[in-house]
Amino acid sequence: MQADIIVIGAGVAGLSAAYTLAEHAHVIVLEREAFAGYHSSGRSAALLVPSLGSEVVQTITAAGAASLHEPPIGFDRPVLNHRGALWVANKHQTQDLKNLMSSTVGMAPCSPDQAVARVPILRRDWLHSAAYEDEVYDIDVHVLIEGFRRGIQARGGRFLAGHTVQAANRQSGLWRIETPQAIVSAPIVVNAAGAWADPVGQLFGAQHIGFTPMRRTAATVEAPDGLEIEDWPFIINPAEDFYVKPDAGRLLISPADETHTPPCDAQPEELDIAIGIHEAQQALDIEVRHVQASWAGLRTFAPDREFVIGFDTLAEGYFWLAGQGGVGVQTCFGAAAYASGLILNGPSSGISAIDALRDRITPARFAPAETRIES
Repeated sequence: MQADIIVIGAGVAGLSAAYTLAEHAHVIVLEREAFAGYHSSGRSAALLVPSLGSEVVQTITAAGAASLHEPPIGFDRPVLNHRGALWVANKHQTQDLKNLMSSTVGMAPCSPDQAVARVPILRRDWLHSAAYEDEVYDIDVHVLIEGFRRGIQARGGRFLAGHTVQAANRQSGLWRIETPQAIVSAPIVVNAAGAWADPVGQLFGAQHIGFTPMRRTAATVEAPDGLEIEDWPFIINPAEDFYVKPDAGRLLISPADETHTPPCDAQPEELDIAIGIHEAQQALDIEVRHVQASWAGLRTFAPDREFVIGFDTLAEGYFWLAGQGGVGVQTCFGAAAYASGLILNGPSSGISAIDALRDRITPARFAPAETRIES
């Protein structure tokens, strides 16, 4: 099988890039698991928080926000559902919250009484200050994944699940990739392999970025008796010791942990679950009789914790789309548009706001000058 572009990895980042590229080129997506979104994408807290992350994250989020609000034709249901976010702080975190508010558009202070009116189980003796951010939304990851997958196929692309990349070499301007089931080739390869980005890069002779996968844990517990929780906001503190959100009639709790781990099918640790529940109980009056479900996913970071998007400095025709660090879902449309612009059009992606930050996301920032090639 031959294509114009091969995308490795079928999380939301890889699928969105393949979907965007497939409008202009023949694309094949290779996914090592049996279905799309198995690892990080399918285990995400799935929120659109415009204020989240660095300037790079906020800029890429903003570039694709319109498509999340109004998905392209072919997405069968809305992607977003309004949630809002309530930032809560105890007396030791109040200054941190003030600093966050001063740098965040759309975050407004609210009194402790107003916060308790939104979330009645907040502990008034713990709560010292609060702020509300309205433009925060739940993201339906399943709708995103299926919309991208159907769109790729409708545009003539192919999605190949269960295809682990085992070897790669470049011949006559084409990458020749071997999986247990097939040999596929294309002049351009996009590495969207998430936690496996560096190991996949090694197969192509690409530069070593130094990605670090980190485990994040979540669990669901029973909602407090007699309370309607579905309209409660996402609850988080400025230290990000924990966060809580309604989830299908239950409360989802996370300790917002970042535990270094090799690329793997991440599993929750009992200690992390216990820490998350303990931190949540400091701020919320909840009794946890038992954990109903728990899981863990991997958030993968580059050494400077910024995205890595661009052509490799060693391997010709090899493109990185990795290091999303847990915000790959909310940034998917913006990152895909930027990446496809670079791949199809050259040095300028056509998105001036992201192009202005190019030096902060190019893979060249990790490569010695003497090893670089012109892409």
